[in-house]
Amino acid sequence: PAGSFMMGNPDGVGSDNERPQHKVELSAFEMSKYLITREQWNAFVKATGYRTTRLYSDNLNAPARVCWVDAVQFCKWIGGTLPTEAQWEYACRAGTTTKWYTGDTFTVGDFANYGSPVGTCPPNPWGLYDMIGNGAEWCNDVYASDYYKNSPKKDPYYSGTDWATNHVYRGGGGNSSPRRAADRTYEYYFNY
Repeated sequence: PAGSFMMGNPDGVGSDNERPQHKVELSAFEMSKYLITREQWNAFVKATGYRTTRLYSDNLNAPARVCWVDAVQFCKWIGGTLPTEAQWEYACRAGTTTKWYTGDTFTVGDFANYGSPVGTCPPNPWGLYDMIGNGAEWCNDVYASDYYKNSPKKDPYYSGTDWATNHVYRGGGGNSSPRRAADRTYEYYFNY
């Protein structure tokens, strides 16, 4: 649903690129309830003839691990887009204000390790699975370390100045060391 939340980490928590914590207002958007599986990725490749070196033959219910460009093409195929960084954090938090949607502490087993079957752990309060743990998730945004200092307050999205650059991904971590909801990470768009 549309709404607002405090994006990022408060002073003293996390990295400098996750501050300042700031209020963001978002329009309604859609997000997959589950991570995209290897089986879904294979179906995309087979249906479209998409050229890739990644076709899975095992653990088909585990999350697909693809580069940013591939993720963008998959999303176009299903009629969607990657979430913006703000949309991802809003969906991950699901109305909570704590480090993780399970609270400020976590219990081993709250989140899944990378490569676990999709939907292994309980969903967040909005019914979304594996927002933390079980694989990192690409966002549409280009990474900028100082973006939070001057990002728009309504539907923020940073397209960058050069398409071939680092893009943000969120989530990840695992059962014993999950990334917090506000953790920001980036990688070159063709890695993986």
